[in-house]
Amino acid sequence: MSVESYISISGLEHGKTYEQVFLVAAIQSNSKMKTAQGKAFARVTLKDVTGEINGVVWGYGGELEEGSYVAMKLETKLYRGELEFSTQSEDVAVVEAPINQFDYVKGVNANILSSYAGEVQDAIMSIADPIYRDIMGNAIERLDLMMALKNSPYGITGPMAYRGGLLVHVAHSLRLSQVAIRQSTELEIPFSPSLVVAGCALRNIGWNTTTRFQGDHLRPRDAYHMTGIHRASARYIDHLMMTCESDLQITIPEGKRQALENMCNKRPEILTLEGKIVSCADNMADVLDFSVASLQRKQNGSWNDELFTGHLS
Repeated sequence: MSVESYISISGLEHGKTYEQVFLVAAIQSNSKMKTAQGKAFARVTLKDVTGEINGVVWGYGGELEEGSYVAMKLETKLYRGELEFSTQSEDVAVVEAPINQFDYVKGVNANILSSYAGEVQDAIMSIADPIYRDIMGNAIERLDLMMALKNSPYGITGPMAYRGGLLVHVAHSLRLSQVAIRQSTELEIPFSPSLVVAGCALRNIGWNTTTRFQGDHLRPRDAYHMTGIHRASARYIDHLMMTCESDLQITIPEGKRQALENMCNKRPEILTLEGKIVSCADNMADVLDFSVASLQRKQNGSWNDELFTGHLS
């Protein structure tokens, strides 16, 4: 099916017949779902980025899977004020992901993800502190950090809840963190830009370990509810540092170890300047607000009273 032939779900009208590729979001089927004549049927939800539509597949024989794409001929009608569809099982066929895949699921194409990956990797490789650079280099080489970012969402339902959303979020977080880095330099605040870059790349890495995709449909794992994103990110960082010490035969200073672990704390629990900046990366607009407002308080000397700005030795 070509991109030009696709009509979005929000564009479907009642009383018409459509024949195109749809994405199956949910299937409700059991042995009791039969007509008076004994014909099996299933309730199915189709989705794309514009919305969802529910309907019935008559003569259903278990051929569909959630997250699959199907070429389907269906008819639409109004039922209790809502648009629904109906189709026969012989008019449904599972197909490969279409070329216009991002009409169905949130996301960006492979070329754009590669561009973001290059931007993030360049930022990581430019880290001046040798310890943080070794740690992050090992994350790329041994723990497939870039692949984890490319395959992970940022959030379960938000605007970046798609494969690669975490990579896009990290890239923009690094861009905005440069504002705070520049202002800290101008104000001559004791500060580690290297830690900020490492922190922006690692703070939300837990999304890689706590979520999974079924096809292109995002589902939360039970682990997300048991551990939370911050603890999952902290476990990744702890494993990364152990791997780095083993592979490179180095000892990571305790201050730097604590600094990286601090990056994944909840915002009220963070007491370092670098950590405060990285914690703003949860909501990228906060980075700008932090740097143009709160950071200026250093001119009155309050940062030394409120924060531990260290891990520099």
